[in-house]
Amino acid sequence: MTTASPSTATSEGWFTDDTAKRFEAYGWHVVRGVDGHDSDAIKAAIEEARRVSDKPSLLMCKTVIGFGSPNKAGTHDSHGAPLGEAEVAATPRTAGLEIRRL
Repeated sequence: MTTASPSTATSEGWFTDDTAKRFEAYGWHVVRGVDGHDSDAIKAAIEEARRVSDKPSLLMCKTVIGFGSPNKAGTHDSHGAPLGEAEVAATPRTAGLEIRRL
C-alpha cells in the first residue's frame, strides 16, 4: 500500500511487478535504463529498438515528474496545478536550458 502526505508522494507500492521481465516473458525486446530526460539516450534506445524487427520493443525510461523545476521536481506539486510564474522562470536554468528571445 502506498501512503503519501501533501508534500511527498511515491509510486512505491503501486507497481509490484518487474515490468521489463513481464514484457520479456511476452516475447518483447526490452531496452532498460533509458534516461527519459536525455534526448541522446532516448535516440539511442529508439535506434536499438528499430534494429530488432521481429518483435515489439519496450523502452524502460526513468523520469522525474516536474523535471527541472527547482522546487517542485519529484513532488505532486508539479502535477495537476500551475507551477507559478517564479517557478516557471527558474525552471529553464535548473534544467540546463538556454532561453533565447525570438
